[in-house]
Amino acid sequence: MKSRILLSLVSAFVVLSASAQTIAVGRYRTTETVEEAFLANLRTIPISEFTVKSSDKTQGTIQAVRMGGGHEFASLFVLITKDAEGVLIEATFTRNRSFIGGGQPADWAKKYGEQLRSALPDLASADKLSASSCGNNFEVKGSIVRGTTYSAFEEFAATDQAAAVEALTTAISRQSLTLGSVDKSSGTISATGQADGGKPFELDFAVVPILGGVRLSVSRKLHPGVHGSDDAVRDQLCKVISEARKLTPKPAMVIATPRPIAAPTDSTSIEDRLRKLDELYKKGLITEDEYKKKRAELLSRL
Repeated sequence: MKSRILLSLVSAFVVLSASAQTIAVGRYRTTETVEEAFLANLRTIPISEFTVKSSDKTQGTIQAVRMGGGHEFASLFVLITKDAEGVLIEATFTRNRSFIGGGQPADWAKKYGEQLRSALPDLASADKLSASSCGNNFEVKGSIVRGTTYSAFEEFAATDQAAAVEALTTAISRQSLTLGSVDKSSGTISATGQADGGKPFELDFAVVPILGGVRLSVSRKLHPGVHGSDDAVRDQLCKVISEARKLTPKPAMVIATPRPIAAPTDSTSIEDRLRKLDELYKKGLITEDEYKKKRAELLSRL
C-alpha cells in the first residue's frame, strides 16, 4: 500500500507537462538516521533555489518547486527510505522544456548533491557503493544436505583495523549477540546468538586491512539438515556490519596503504599467523588473492 502511495506521489508531482524533462539527481547512502537525512534535505532545498511545497516525514517524501516568471517551471521530489544497508536518499528533478532560461537539471543535480553532502558529511553515492555494500556482497554456499555457509562483507574507507575492531565489538553487543573471542592482532572476532527457535548459532568476523581502509567480513554456518531463510540471515549479518560502520570513527585523512603485518613476537610467531590465515581463508572471510598474497609475505619472513 505504501509503495503504491509513493508511486502515485511521484507520478503526480514529477510530470509537469508533455514536454517535461526528467533527470535523477542520484542515489545516496548515509549512516545518519532517517530523521537527520530528512532535515538535511529540508535545509538543502532552499539553498538550491527551490521552495518546499510539501513534506511528509512519515512517508519520507519532500516536494519542492522552482519558480520563474511567476510560474512553476521545475520540480524536485525527494524520497528517503531505510533498509539493511542504512538510509537511502533518492531525488528527481523535472524541468519544463518550454520554459526559457533558469538553468538545466544537470546543473541543479550537481549543485544539490554538493550542498547535501555538506549537510551530511558521510554522504556517498549509492551507485558507487553498490559494488562494495554488504547486501550486494552476501553469498550462500552449500546445501541443506551438506550444510550451508552464509557470508557477507563491506569495505570501510579511511578506517584502520584497530578502530574497526573496536566498533565491531560494540556493534555485536548491541545486536543481542554474545561476544566470544577477540584477537585484535589478527582482527578476528567470534560471537554467538539464538535463532527464533531457540537454537544457538555462531558468527565469525574478520577485519582485514586493504588499500585505503579495511574489509569487514562475517560468516555463519548451518549444520546439515538445518534450513535457514537466506533473506533473514542476510539482514542479520548486514545489520551488524551497518551498526559497526556507524560506530567507526571517521579520520580526517584517508589511509593510503594497507596496514602492514606486524613483526613476529614470542607470542605471535610466523607459524601462528599462517595458521590464522588458513582459518580465515577456510571460513571464506578473505579472498583467494588476499590469502595468497599474505601467505607469500609471511613465508618470505622465514
